[in-house]
Amino acid sequence: MTFMVNAHSSHLRSVKALLWPRPGERLIPALSGLLLAASFPPLHLPVLPFIGLVPFALWIQGLSANAEGRRAAVRGSLVFGTIYFGLVFYWILIALIWFTPLAILAFIGSMILLVA
Repeated sequence: MTFMVNAHSSHLRSVKALLWPRPGERLIPALSGLLLAASFPPLHLPVLPFIGLVPFALWIQGLSANAEGRRAAVRGSLVFGTIYFGLVFYWILIALIWFTPLAILAFIGSMILLVA
């Protein structure tokens, strides 16, 4: 039993090491996600979709082509997608919370599906 618990926790640590963004992989994807989300109502700034993706694209282009560069691109994309979809679809949680408290779980589940 102890072996299975240790194996499970080491597996979780390795998954976290692969997917958790490192300090240099958070700022530019988060900034791009914020800029792109600001192009939707209520702000509705129509020029931001053209500007918002440029830092993210340049950041992706600057990564190395080896396995670590691909992993960094995945981690950065997860940050970008989480910020973008979380800000654009915030209204779903607000609208559904009136009907059921389970809306929070549905919102988190839909964010996971959209980001993945």
